[in-house]
Amino acid sequence: MLTDIERIVFVALLLFALGAAVFVARRIYHIILRGQGALGTDHWERRLRRGLSVFLTQRTVLKRRPLASIFHTLIAWGFTFYLLVNVADAARNGLKDHSRIILVLKSPDFILTVCRLVRLAAFEQYLNSHGLGP
Repeated sequence: MLTDIERIVFVALLLFALGAAVFVARRIYHIILRGQGALGTDHWERRLRRGLSVFLTQRTVLKRRPLASIFHTLIAWGFTFYLLVNVADAARNGLKDHSRIILVLKSPDFILTVCRLVRLAAFEQYLNSHGLGP
């Protein structure tokens, strides 16, 4: 079990991460609304195939700044692997034991990963606000 201070820190980090996720999701939503109109649903099979191809090969990322691009690719593949392992584990166990989910959420690796993502998003926001972003 977690101590009281660990629970407070966990809930605070969780709320902060959720707030950051909502902030970023709203930003993405508003960017999409600035687009050319309706979201195209024609040729969805081809779009899905192209999207998966671009994601797996990271060919649009690997253009400038090769060292940063390689790290970006490795991080994207790492998170994809992490997602697949957790989905496979949940499917295998059928989510019978809810305490395992709590163990994953309170694990130091998960909390550090969430903190790193929030820090990265904040840094990107800082760069963009000072005109240093892409």
